[in-house]
Amino acid sequence: METSGKGNGTRLCPGYFRHRWFWRFFHQSALAFTLRPGNPYNQTAILTNNKFDPVKFESVGPAYFSSTNALYYITANLAMGATLVHVILFYRPQLMPFVRALNPWNKTATIVHDEHYIVMKRYTKVPRWWFLVLLAIAYGMAQATDYTGHSHFSWWQLTVILILSLVFTLVYCTTAAILGFVQFSTQLDGFYSMIASYMIPGDPIANMYSALYGSQPTVQGIMLLGDLKLGQYLKIPPKVNFLVQVLGCIVGALLNYVMMLSIISNQRAALLTIAGTRLWSGQNAQSFNSNAIAWGALGRQMFSPGKTYYMIPVALALGALMPIPHYILHRKFPRNQFLANFNTGVVLQYSCFMSVGINTSINTASFLGILSQWYIRRKHPR
Repeated sequence: METSGKGNGTRLCPGYFRHRWFWRFFHQSALAFTLRPGNPYNQTAILTNNKFDPVKFESVGPAYFSSTNALYYITANLAMGATLVHVILFYRPQLMPFVRALNPWNKTATIVHDEHYIVMKRYTKVPRWWFLVLLAIAYGMAQATDYTGHSHFSWWQLTVILILSLVFTLVYCTTAAILGFVQFSTQLDGFYSMIASYMIPGDPIANMYSALYGSQPTVQGIMLLGDLKLGQYLKIPPKVNFLVQVLGCIVGALLNYVMMLSIISNQRAALLTIAGTRLWSGQNAQSFNSNAIAWGALGRQMFSPGKTYYMIPVALALGALMPIPHYILHRKFPRNQFLANFNTGVVLQYSCFMSVGINTSINTASFLGILSQWYIRRKHPR
């Protein structure tokens, strides 16, 4: 692996020297589109009334990702497919009590061997209808903001995205609860953008709404699940915990909106650059925008069979196959701890983690991880 002279990206030797995806032309940490050989791509030049215009596209020409960004999207889809299948194959026993609990006629008692859970049984549980009311309110607000925002995303299309989001929220929340691993916040946008590109092609704005309403329920679900777990450890009554979470979401949303306005106003120049600064990076917003244009406007031109980036959607299916050999080996050698604890989705997600943006925090995080999980845990376990 050779360190790139441009920014903080990396050059994978086979990709660089074989010139895959026009590797040498682009800044390797870039998230924005480019024209070959690396000039900025004028996204507005291919749009008419914020929708894709094929006539204008013919005059502007095709758009390209940086190679590291394309690799990131491939590994993200690989990880998403792998995580779904891994949960189905490996975590079925842990999921069955939850599935049975959803059945109102279920008479099978769930036995939980957890001292924290046993202590919490003295409190009254949150009624199921509280969650149903909250779901109805959230769904109504989603439809309201969808229409008042002139997203061009119809009610049934939004409903389909939310149902898909429910499925993957269960998958990722299960993984987060079992492994204690919660860093799944960056890989989901592309999948929902891909789905929206088939439902409403040529519309970047609708595509952004799809990515928003598809990915954020999973991110928020993992965070709220962590709060529920913390509340159980601290022995907070479930009803109190529920109300605090709801209020926290409302206050947090308002504070985030105010902070967003302030940051965009004061750090706009840094957010628009490829590499950002030591403290500020626009990588999330740039990725959000790139996905919207790529899938919303140029989906067929970039990702169809035979096109430059056709492997990005194909990677979702390939990722779904990857846990199967692992599962077969695990069934053959059930006592092998490596096979029992190995998670294909987590490994794939981090296969191209440092492809973009500011990565200076990773050195500190790695040092703290080694210090706490290896040295202190081994030398001073108590």
